[in-house]
Amino acid sequence: MKINRLNLVVVLSILFVISAFAQDKDDEFKPSGKAFAKVFVNWHQGFGDQYFKDESSFELTRGLVGYQYQFSPRFSSKMEIDVDNPKSVNLTEVAYLKSAYLAYKYKGLEVCFGVIGMMQFKEAENNWGFRYVYKSAMDYYKFNSSTDDGLYIRYKFLDWLSADATITNGEGAKSQQDTEGKYRMGYGLSLSPLKGLSFRAYYDLLFAQEETPYDQSIYSFFLGYDGGIFRLGTEYNILYNYDFEQVDDRWIYSAYGSWAFADKFQVFGRYDYLYADYAGDTEYMMMIGFDYELVKGVKISPNYRYGDFAFKGVAGEGSYFYFNLQYKF
Repeated sequence: MKINRLNLVVVLSILFVISAFAQDKDDEFKPSGKAFAKVFVNWHQGFGDQYFKDESSFELTRGLVGYQYQFSPRFSSKMEIDVDNPKSVNLTEVAYLKSAYLAYKYKGLEVCFGVIGMMQFKEAENNWGFRYVYKSAMDYYKFNSSTDDGLYIRYKFLDWLSADATITNGEGAKSQQDTEGKYRMGYGLSLSPLKGLSFRAYYDLLFAQEETPYDQSIYSFFLGYDGGIFRLGTEYNILYNYDFEQVDDRWIYSAYGSWAFADKFQVFGRYDYLYADYAGDTEYMMMIGFDYELVKGVKISPNYRYGDFAFKGVAGEGSYFYFNLQYKF
């Protein structure tokens, strides 16, 4: 029954997209495009017991290249190839198609089809503002894939109110769709009642395969404020049936803030807390550092992190000093 209903949703969505696309008739627009690139590099040193002391290295965590093209005022496209570090013994980096989509925008409507970024990451990640230093909490703890193959529809009802829906394969852009054709469905609501203030609620359902009968679901809540000089954000995420296991529920709490107290200079702090119900495991991480823009497109961030880092398989508490570098053009 789930698959039949889902097929109906897919058909209706495609018909909706086709009818929307047919409206674009602007012949005076001059198409244009541009290439871009982004690189994240760091050096880090651990402190604490032997495990932390032994961890010291230079590291490339992302190398991204892409191209974006504006076909008309309403049609655009973007393609990105991301080379990141999978933390594997046998592989140094792995390349994958991070995004490859066709987008349509008209008045309050936005539609994307292809390999797309997940909206539930975007708002919190933008408010955090230091992706080259550390991933957003949901991304780091693998609550969901940051990109996937599928369809995204968003409609802005008012200047301060929008709703969105996604249907994706559910395995992420690095994996193929499962053989049973089960999909991931997501529904979001975003509000911005005051200037600089934003709130987002999101629900996500990933249908299980036959051998794993428990569907996986996510409830996510974000509240942020961007006052230009100050940025504050907090998020609370709940995942039920992690990896389709009925007894494995997980919770994330994350809070962060930054202060731009001088030209091109920001200081930031962050606190993450994870609780995994299955074994009663917890992890926390505290971070403080600063971000400085050397020239346009080049940023550096010395930062200090302290926690127990159980998610990495580390026993005991320790700390790291990181020197992060980002350059883009």
